[in-house]
Amino acid sequence: MQRRPSRFGPIQFGMHVFDAHEQMLGSVVLVKKDHFVMRQNLGIDQLVMVPIVAVAGVVAGIVFLSLTPGEIEIFCKTLERREHGAKDAALTPRLVPRRLPEAI
Repeated sequence: MQRRPSRFGPIQFGMHVFDAHEQMLGSVVLVKKDHFVMRQNLGIDQLVMVPIVAVAGVVAGIVFLSLTPGEIEIFCKTLERREHGAKDAALTPRLVPRRLPEAI
């Protein structure tokens, strides 16, 4: 069974995303059936999950959203990234007994 193409055209990795005010927000990093994830470069460098219903159209490598920046904060989900330092701080070092080289 083949998947029907979206009526907005295929959204692909690396496409630029513009909001309703024609302001470039970022670029697409992941595409799923009902949403896509973009790296938002406007202001804070963060990952944002955008529902496909927010897409107004796709033209020549550009994704146009029907949302303004304020609506994006309300209707889109910001993905949290784990801090590497917090995970590593909980680790306890394992002590390995020192071995002397055997004499030949």
